[in-house]
Amino acid sequence: LAFCISMKNQQQVWFDAIRKVIGEQNVNDFYDISSTLGKGQFGTVKLAKHKKTKNLQAAIKQVTKSNMKPIEVY
Repeated sequence: LAFCISMKNQQQVWFDAIRKVIGEQNVNDFYDISSTLGKGQFGTVKLAKHKKTKNLQAAIKQVTKSNMKPIEVY
């Protein structure tokens, strides 16, 4: 149990740092999401193109949190 709590705390530190850096903005503010590249247990991976550069591509994983255990959400 102590390991899980520690792991969850570490995860929260990372998420808080990421939120601070990106300013809680939505991925759709930066990328146009298009075709599906693949599907997995937790979600779908989509192809995305950066709106500003128009040529930078990325793979964006969309996750359905309702299918996950609470420890997996963080």
